[in-house]
Amino acid sequence: MSVETIELEGRELLEKLLVPYEKYDYPLPSTDELMVKLYMEKELLLYVKPSGYIIKPSHIEVALAGIWAKAPFYILGKDPDEVILTLSTYNKWYLRVVANEVRVVKVERLLKEPAMDIAERILEEVIPFEALVIGMGYKLSKDITWYLIPRLLPLIHHKIHIFQMTNVESGKTFFATYLMRWFRWGYITAPPTEAGLWYDASKNAFGLAVISDGLVFDEIEKWPPEAVTKEGINTYLPTFLEQGLVVRPVSRRFPVNIERKIPTIWFGNCREYMGGDEIEIALNLFESWNCKSAVDRIAIIHIDRNNPRILDYVTWKILPPEIMIAIVKIAKESLNEAPAKSKLSGRKRMQSIWVQRALYALGITADPEIIDYAVENGWDSTRRMYGGVEK
Repeated sequence: MSVETIELEGRELLEKLLVPYEKYDYPLPSTDELMVKLYMEKELLLYVKPSGYIIKPSHIEVALAGIWAKAPFYILGKDPDEVILTLSTYNKWYLRVVANEVRVVKVERLLKEPAMDIAERILEEVIPFEALVIGMGYKLSKDITWYLIPRLLPLIHHKIHIFQMTNVESGKTFFATYLMRWFRWGYITAPPTEAGLWYDASKNAFGLAVISDGLVFDEIEKWPPEAVTKEGINTYLPTFLEQGLVVRPVSRRFPVNIERKIPTIWFGNCREYMGGDEIEIALNLFESWNCKSAVDRIAIIHIDRNNPRILDYVTWKILPPEIMIAIVKIAKESLNEAPAKSKLSGRKRMQSIWVQRALYALGITADPEIIDYAVENGWDSTRRMYGGVEK
């Protein structure tokens, strides 16, 4: 397997756009301080990302640093995609008190040029994989490439599920929270409940699997089996992973049908007593949850106890999230252009094709036979057999 690198001026544009991570991770004054300032001065400027929002027929109520404000649709964007982007990224928010209620009167984007135009210019000379790795704040090094490729696959292809267990300090939680903050993914560190995952009948509210574009389950090796089986999610999980379908009989009169096919990432830390090959380790964990059949729905299983300390490869400089979102969107457009083929059959054949297409969209070329092997035997097994990724 090889990653094709294009060394052209596009890298200079990418490097120029990198900003310190702290730009999107700095402390704000308390909500009380901000509200006192707002009500006394009648106006307030915030540089934030919404922490929540409620969509109404005529407007959207947005939570900004703990302050709820009404925002007309036209202020947030000229079309639905732009409105969602505004709600998902950092911008300058201008608030004003009007008739004793807080309103958003203006939203100012931080980028002078549309993010899609910038992303297209970068991708003329830099492959999407490199742009995403650098844009997330990593040094581009083959030492960590092997660990980042599986993590990026579900971000590109919505049918791909991955399972990755490594030693601590391999950057799993950093990656997961990045997806949560910028790509509207759900992040779960404890056995989820049916209500939290799919539908809460008591609150008439849908769960993370319905409102998110993907799910990361973290610290899974710590989940008590009895907690998973008690909630009953193990009975729904295989069909949900493969078909995106959950039929949940809340009552005789009100069955809840969930139809949402989204990707998932399963992260855990290796334990010393874990034995067997990669597939066996995953099977043993899911079997303890009485959900062994879910493993067949996972395209890439990666167990590796020799991972580097990825923190040593962090630059603490990232691309503005709008550009990262645009890069992923552009990469997805080439999914069906991949010349994918497989000698496998059934479920594994489709998984191999999906992985090949996602790799192609990332700008990575791979031998179909190697991907077939990875899908059947595990990601680390492939490196041992074929020598890994070459840069």
